Amino acid sequence: MSIHKHWTATAALALTAALGLTACGGTGTGTGTGSKDTEAARAELGTRAQKAQKAQQAQKPQQIQKAAGVVPNRVVTFNLHGPGKHRVKDQAAEIAKLRPAVFGTQETCGDKVDDFLKELKNRYGLEYYAYFKGFSHKVSQCGLFNNSYGQALFSVKPVRDYTGVKYEDSGHEGRGYVAVTTEIGGKDVRVFNTHLASKDDERDERASQVRQLEGEARKHNRAVVMGDFNAQQHWSELRPMYQHFTEADPYCGATYDGRCKPTFGKGKFDYVFLRRGAYGPPGVGVHDTPHSDHRIVHADIKAQF
Repeated sequence: MSIHKHWTATAALALTAALGLTACGGTGTGTGTGSKDTEAARAELGTRAQKAQKAQQAQKPQQIQKAAGVVPNRVVTFNLHGPGKHRVKDQAAEIAKLRPAVFGTQETCGDKVDDFLKELKNRYGLEYYAYFKGFSHKVSQCGLFNNSYGQALFSVKPVRDYTGVKYEDSGHEGRGYVAVTTEIGGKDVRVFNTHLASKDDERDERASQVRQLEGEARKHNRAVVMGDFNAQQHWSELRPMYQHFTEADPYCGATYDGRCKPTFGKGKFDYVFLRRGAYGPPGVGVHDTPHSDHRIVHADIKAQF
């Protein structure tokens, strides 16, 4: 279990390049202004100026990347597709495109959390607090020396009352949820991030996990529950979630609707559930990425109170 404190979101970082140009004068014996020494000095000066200009131009894309802040009411869920399959810099770039106030990751190795924070801060000027909890410790998942595998929550606002809970019926891999209290859109919110049991023959385990998660999340008047539930929206194990929560995508309810946007293959597995009555109709998006086997989901939430 670890809490990471990094800086809050910043505006554009000013980049400067020193030209380092000096004028050279000669003491040639020729008369007039066209001596070989003078011409050579001018040619050298021109070459150095061109190189300096190119160096400045090469820095401009990074300046542009750093110009935008976060979307203050946006949340994102992103399954990272396990350790070692994709580069942190590529996945961080996907987050930087969306600029969420809060995002949750699943299939996360503990040592990658700091890498995410540093990449987002150094390359994009986006600075987050983060909380991580590992729920399994298999060498095959995250390596020999840092093999904690679980979920992380990242927030541009400070986090408090953070916790990681392993499910009582945690399945063959060991699953749980993390939760923090933070601020989204100017309101305090309890945010949960989970990854449920994945096997086809673990539907009973998933049902138990959903009951435990929903039972805790419903205690909070303003709550967001995100993550990879490894179940489609109309499967029976998800029914408890719909008692007090609404999925951000209005077509992804307890009954099948072909307009519900798939997030893994042709099915819906990744969710952003909002406490019913606390939030108005959100804006929602599902984003393809080559840097995971899941799509990324975002929701722009609007607190009602």
